[in-house]
Amino acid sequence: MNDADATHEAIGTVIGFAAGCVVVQLSDGSEVICRGVKRIHRIYGCFTPRIGQRFLIRYSRGPARLPLLIKVLDDDSAK
Repeated sequence: MNDADATHEAIGTVIGFAAGCVVVQLSDGSEVICRGVKRIHRIYGCFTPRIGQRFLIRYSRGPARLPLLIKVLDDDSAK
């Protein structure tokens, strides 16, 4: 696997919505656009993100891939 296809995970907070996607601010301060709720893969379940919720995000470095919201984090998991 080359570095361009590597999969990474990050923690971020939902800060808004744009064009059917979710805007998330990562813990390092950068912002990413994640796949919208209707595009979330079924094995991770279906949920509706709310502004202020913290999520585990899985993303790839490939140019055509949007990050994927994996799961809601409890407040305790962020400590």
